[in-house]
Amino acid sequence: MLFRSGAGWQMFTDKWQVWVVQMLITFAVFAIPGVPFYLITVTSQIAAAQSGAPPEPPLILFPLMFIMVPLILLAVAFLWAGFWKTAIKQLRGEEIAVRDLFSGKDIFLRVTGAMIAVGVLTMIGALFCILPAFIVMGLTYFTLPLIVDRDMDISSAISTSYEMTKQNWLMFALFALVVGILASIGQVDRKST
Repeated sequence: MLFRSGAGWQMFTDKWQVWVVQMLITFAVFAIPGVPFYLITVTSQIAAAQSGAPPEPPLILFPLMFIMVPLILLAVAFLWAGFWKTAIKQLRGEEIAVRDLFSGKDIFLRVTGAMIAVGVLTMIGALFCILPAFIVMGLTYFTLPLIVDRDMDISSAISTSYEMTKQNWLMFALFALVVGILASIGQVDRKST
C-alpha cells in the first residue's frame, strides 16, 4: 500500500476529518501563545510611530522568548510524536482518532532530543556552505519515525536512518532542498502580503 502511487493522498482522504481536526488543534496550540507576542509588538510599533521614535522591539519580548522557545520546542515534539503515532497506526490498518494526537507522551522527550540533535547536525552542515545541511537533513530523514515506530533511542535512530538513506543520499538531500524551498516560498509569500 505504501508504494502505490497516490497511497498517501488516499490515506488522507480516508480519514481527512481526523487529520484536519488534528491540524486545527496544532494551529490553536501555537496561535494562542503567539497572540500576546503579536499584540505587544504591534502596540509598541504603533506607539513608536505616533511618537516619531524609531521602531524597536519591546524589551519584554526578550525574556518572554527565553521562556516560550523551550516550551514551543517541547510542544512541537509532543505534537510531532502524536502525528507520527497517528500515521503509523493508520498505516497498520488500525482505526485512528483525534485523541491520537496526544498519544506521544511516552516518546516526546526522545523526539525532542532527536529534533535538537538533528538540528545541531544540520547547523554544522550549514557551516560548510549550506548544501551539506540538506545532505544531513536527508540522511536523518527517518530519525523521528524510527523513534516512534521502533521505540529506538536517539543515536540508534540517527544511525539507522543514515544506514537506510546513504545509498540514495543525493535523492534524500534533493528532497530536503525542495521541501526547504517550498517552505521558504510560503514565508516569502506571507511576508509580501
